[in-house]
Amino acid sequence: MQRIKLFCFPFAGGTARYYSPWEGQLKPTVELRAIELAGRGRRITEPMYQDMQALLQDLLDQISPTLFQGPYAFFGHSMGGLIAYELALMIKAAGLPAPKHIFFSGRCAPGIARKRTIYHNLCDEDFKEEVMKLGAAPREIFEEPELAELFLPILRNDFRVSETHTYSQERIPLEYDISVLVGREEPYSEHEMASWHHHTQQRCSIHYFPGGHFFINQHKDWILQYITSTLSAKSTAKGLV
Repeated sequence: MQRIKLFCFPFAGGTARYYSPWEGQLKPTVELRAIELAGRGRRITEPMYQDMQALLQDLLDQISPTLFQGPYAFFGHSMGGLIAYELALMIKAAGLPAPKHIFFSGRCAPGIARKRTIYHNLCDEDFKEEVMKLGAAPREIFEEPELAELFLPILRNDFRVSETHTYSQERIPLEYDISVLVGREEPYSEHEMASWHHHTQQRCSIHYFPGGHFFINQHKDWILQYITSTLSAKSTAKGLV
């Protein structure tokens, strides 16, 4: 049986460890590959990225050898969705094997012009408050000095890398199905989410959930069932298992 590798990309401040519990809930046909970014988790001693291009090149260097070893898919939440999208474009440009599916979570469509807060420029106290409003970090982390000292620079740098990234004017649609997951309380309009349809030549499925930016915590069981059923269907259809 040939398994589909599921590369999971973290949200700002996140580590590969966030996705570890998923492994026990995925079907045997799906192989979890949780990606660790530099500067945190098991890569804590490595310098953080200067920009999105450096991040993407690092990840492409890591995963490109495995892309020839069978089918794979991407999942990314928030900043992870941005990473998944841009990495998919780099893979296409390099002529590497394409993913079978991408799951974009908590992210509006690329290139949408919208007024938004630039978090990484805020002072520490304002930055902490805004991040906690997003639900991106529990208050307890910032109330513990040692944890805050470790976590705050990572989180701020991730926001900086994400917020200073600029999309190219030419957007070539992807050539495979995509799924978009979003919380009803997120600050995205239905138009902004529907614009994802323009970023693939194939099927785009959009799913709304009760909750805010971290709706994935409350609806993990349904999301994992959806991921595994989607990928299992593709395996059967393509004769991969």
